[in-house]
Amino acid sequence: MNIAVITHYIHPDVVTNSRLLMDAALGFVDSGHKVRFYSASPSNQGSIPDFPSEISIRRHWSPRFDPRGVKRRLINSAFVAAFIFIRLLFSRRPDIILVDTTTPFLGPCAWAISKMRGHRYVYLATELYPDAAVALGFIRSGGIIERIWDYSNRLVYGRASQVIVIGPRLREKVARHLEGGVEAPKLNVVHNWADPTEIRPVIKSENWWLTEHGLDDKFIVLYSGNIGLSHDLGTLISVAEILSDRDDLRIVVIGEGPNKARLVSEAKTKNLKNVLFLPSQPVEVLPFSLSSGDFSVVTLAAGMDQLTIPSKLYPAMAAGQAILALMGPGTDVGEMVIEYDIGIRATQGDSEGMAKELVSLLNDPERVLALKSRSRMVFEQNFTREISIGLYLEILDKAVKS
Repeated sequence: MNIAVITHYIHPDVVTNSRLLMDAALGFVDSGHKVRFYSASPSNQGSIPDFPSEISIRRHWSPRFDPRGVKRRLINSAFVAAFIFIRLLFSRRPDIILVDTTTPFLGPCAWAISKMRGHRYVYLATELYPDAAVALGFIRSGGIIERIWDYSNRLVYGRASQVIVIGPRLREKVARHLEGGVEAPKLNVVHNWADPTEIRPVIKSENWWLTEHGLDDKFIVLYSGNIGLSHDLGTLISVAEILSDRDDLRIVVIGEGPNKARLVSEAKTKNLKNVLFLPSQPVEVLPFSLSSGDFSVVTLAAGMDQLTIPSKLYPAMAAGQAILALMGPGTDVGEMVIEYDIGIRATQGDSEGMAKELVSLLNDPERVLALKSRSRMVFEQNFTREISIGLYLEILDKAVKS
């Protein structure tokens, strides 16, 4: 197959979807296919690695307004989608298009090119909009923007040859846009993934990273990733305050983001000695930093937790970490943790309940080891790169033949 991938971000942009889509493309090439990306010009100046000749990238200009403003980001993404549309309009027709949801204009772009030239496309819904924009307070619930966006979704989902979502409860939300609802034959669940050969458990006694940071003999609750407004890390700081007398516990927060300065300031004001903030770690260090914890925190703010699955879940499982799902009830992550018995779930803001659970686990090391071991086992059985990319190829092939 000649596969076109429409996305806003791709290497060297360091965002999750960029990494996963390139990983998928490498898997497609290994299976004998060719891939062409249509994306924005890179937003950073990182080095671009060498890719197989079967992968090519067509980059498109945007005005580069300051991305911290929502309106400016929308303008940037609208320009990119428009240029991608024009290029596809006059380019050789691919066998199938895979459309990413990193910006709200890429779906309508695929819909329009499909209407005009008959292109088939598979819609990859990793996040649900306008629901996420409403949950984050960017647009008003029930307002004109939400209604227009919902109408656009019905068109985009309806014309797609196949639709991919990353969790069963997300499937239920997308189903409202499709004939047949949750039983719609073109609605597929494919989880994100991690590479089991790159990320694997490292025994604590052999983990130099723990020694370097003075954490050898500590029970570690680890958060590693973006420290954004949609992540509920304030509850972790409250837990640290409640358990400040436990010298055997450390809460380690690795990463950067718009909410980091506030969290650091709060921990400093409260004089919390059991919280350690570290910068994002180099790629070569990740197998050791991700394996350093006893529990790895996966969290989203209330409302957002119903709309996506944080991709950090899968590397954490690959690293053999028990999962602390700081999520509301009925969420994909919360239900996975309970179903597979790989950790615990706590509701956002319930710092007392979480602290009580952690104290219980501190006193039951055999239970913790069992959770960690099962986490890696469940990952190997369900969420590896090979499994998910194999499912992608099945769905793309089905779309081509539809």
